[in-house]
Amino acid sequence: MIPVGAGLLGGSTKILQLALIAAIGQNPNAALVLTAVILAAAFTPIKNLLQSMEDKRFREPADPISSLRGFQCQLHAVAAVIDVERVLGRLLDEAIRPLVCSGAGIYLMKDGESLLVKATPRWDPAQGALLVPMRGRGKGLGILQHAPAQPGRPYPKHLIEFLRRAVDEVGSLVATLQRLK
Repeated sequence: MIPVGAGLLGGSTKILQLALIAAIGQNPNAALVLTAVILAAAFTPIKNLLQSMEDKRFREPADPISSLRGFQCQLHAVAAVIDVERVLGRLLDEAIRPLVCSGAGIYLMKDGESLLVKATPRWDPAQGALLVPMRGRGKGLGILQHAPAQPGRPYPKHLIEFLRRAVDEVGSLVATLQRLK
């Protein structure tokens, strides 16, 4: 293919140069410059077409899962820097504030047993009054247990419902992180 292209270009150059010399006079340098400009303009689209056909035919196919692998590596990197204990501690801090109670603890299931993983400083498990299940990815992960509300003041239902949603959101994160690690 290359010899054919070179032959066409060489032959076209000579023919066009002779035609330009005849048309503009006896200045071969001007004819050579004009020949080069005209041929470059004419052959560039042809060259680009041939190059794209060659690229399509001989190019190696892209790895269809390489970008997915990269995304998976990014997920693992994010999971490695998220500290579950800090997330659970923040949940405790945020959960006891609106409910005005003396303390709370978070228990997670491990090997079929409920283990205390995080608690506020004044938490007394014997005083647990409000149990909020923690679910994530369709399974029960543990519970958030609250001490009783201030004497004579039950927990408001709208706060309990909001707390349930927040605990489930943290549960989804915990389940995802457990799965990635």
